Amino acid sequence: MGTSTEILTTFFGKLTITGIPYTVQSCFASDAYDLYADRLLKTASIAFVVDPKNKIVFIKTSNTCEVNAGKLAAKLFEGGGVSRMGIGKLNETLIKLSKTFTEGNK
Repeated sequence: MGTSTEILTTFFGKLTITGIPYTVQSCFASDAYDLYADRLLKTASIAFVVDPKNKIVFIKTSNTCEVNAGKLAAKLFEGGGVSRMGIGKLNETLIKLSKTFTEGNK
């Protein structure tokens, strides 16, 4: 069985880190997190791929984004990672943050 990376619904928002606003785009997925994140990063600096079944959040930052994804995952989602990719737990922080996002596809 192949993996489809068609994104049906995305969510957009802003995240201010050290005084700098970054565009965030997110979606739901149960696999292929990196592929989905790459699609989201075409129009955002930071991508969140949320897997509700496994209760995780995959984070990836664009090549031009100065945010360390691993540190962001540690701070927001009790996780970790490396400079451009991180993973953490789906938690109350994500739920609160997602309420500030707008639904829509670009």
